[in-house]
Amino acid sequence: MITHNTEFTLTRKPVLCENSNSLKMSTKTQITFDDIGGLDSAKSLLQSLATISSHGLKHLATMGIRPLRRILLIGPSGTGKSMLVNALASKLGVEILEVGTQDFANSEESSAEVPFIKKVRRHLILLDNVETLLGGKRDNKGGFAKLRAFISALPYQVFVVATCNRVSMLDENIRGVFDSEIETTVPKAEDRLKILKLMFRKFPHRLMDNEISEINSVLHGYTGENLESLVRHAVVDRMMRKGEDEAGSFDLKDLLAASKIVTATPMREVMLDIPKVYWADIGGMGEVKKQLMKSVQWPLLHKNDFKRMGIKPPSGLLMYGPPGCAKTMIARALATESGLNFLAVKGPELFSKWVGDSERAVRDLFRKARSAAPAIVFFDEIDVIATERKSSSDGGSGVGDRVLAQLLTEMDGIEALEDVMIVAATNRPDIIDEALLRPGRLDSMVYVPLPDEAARREILGICFKRHPVGSEVQLSSVVCNTTGYSGAEVRCTVMRRSPIVVFYYACKRTFRHKDRFTGSTGANGLHMPSQ
Repeated sequence: MITHNTEFTLTRKPVLCENSNSLKMSTKTQITFDDIGGLDSAKSLLQSLATISSHGLKHLATMGIRPLRRILLIGPSGTGKSMLVNALASKLGVEILEVGTQDFANSEESSAEVPFIKKVRRHLILLDNVETLLGGKRDNKGGFAKLRAFISALPYQVFVVATCNRVSMLDENIRGVFDSEIETTVPKAEDRLKILKLMFRKFPHRLMDNEISEINSVLHGYTGENLESLVRHAVVDRMMRKGEDEAGSFDLKDLLAASKIVTATPMREVMLDIPKVYWADIGGMGEVKKQLMKSVQWPLLHKNDFKRMGIKPPSGLLMYGPPGCAKTMIARALATESGLNFLAVKGPELFSKWVGDSERAVRDLFRKARSAAPAIVFFDEIDVIATERKSSSDGGSGVGDRVLAQLLTEMDGIEALEDVMIVAATNRPDIIDEALLRPGRLDSMVYVPLPDEAARREILGICFKRHPVGSEVQLSSVVCNTTGYSGAEVRCTVMRRSPIVVFYYACKRTFRHKDRFTGSTGANGLHMPSQ
């Protein structure tokens, strides 16, 4: 029973306690900075911080400057953050003590006690995926206070390293606790080559230098973790095919086969089942194809040559023209032929009923594109999200205007779109907001016209290759009968007859009668049967 004489003793839970279940010693293999391919800037900075912390403390103390030992590593998963932490610990000659989520979940916000602090002086404290310590919520005020209290309680003799996949999930007050922010990015071509060469030292292979460069050229967007997985797949798959005794060394074919299985992490969320379309599958459009290759494909594949000659390629390209003229097929062929990462989105897909979600979708799309560079971002039906703002029906403050504003911000914002090309398609260029067509944005425009006679002949020739057509069918007459048709309508003249073709083919007969083609889909898209 509680009375007036009852005494209460109030205690606080420490942020961390000595027997914490969430504290664990790292058992990762000790590595050095020389074992890490690429990340030259991050390695150099960490090595400098380690050297100063080990040998320059007295000099810093005389000037009243505390050492820089609070580090935040930012970057996508698989880009080498954990390897950098291990290399730093090896350089310092200390062990890694990893802090888990349980202590922060159970501790009280105001507590900053670390009773075992004397035991951690010769350790590197690791807060791995620091955003998960806060429950993945940017507005987790209590969690931020606990984390800040914990870091502030640690003496500056202790190195504290936090890793983060999404810096947008961190409150600015938490970022202010750290002395340095170091970013790890998806490796570019030269860094991928360094990583691959380091990995190939560990495995027997039969690769020439030119073959290593060849496989490197098709691994756009692969992280270090992806590259390691690629090599493992190549080794294991060869062993499964050849047997353990005859497996021997893997070669270029093994790596190319493995690349079909292991996809780049930045592309996994946006990987689309894009049909393989080649330039040869598109009839006509020779001039359009050339413009696309010159404006989009060449600048991305021959970046150094353009830079050496001082040529600035267009930032983006807008394809416009009547519907059904193969604008989307051209974009797919561009992706297939170039071998570049391809992110495709239809305008309506970016809209959401939740406030802020549409803008976030645009930001995420460009974030993934930067990670997967060199890449092509294709906006189909861009007129849906880029309608001229003065003609907007929502009064200028609706979701459409906010999405367009976010799109413009991403295209010419502070973070440059290096090795990312924007390609868009529309049937209504007249309603596109002029701001999107300014230099530095969609500054190149390509008209995709209705197919002329030669183009229609090519389109029908491609279609006839896929169907059993007899010699009695005159290609020229079909070409003449389809004047003014779009490419889609020309193809439809054949596809409308597909059931008949299947029937004749099943009866071992060829499709001979030319009158089967006289009733076709007209230029207005309506079916017009023959009399």
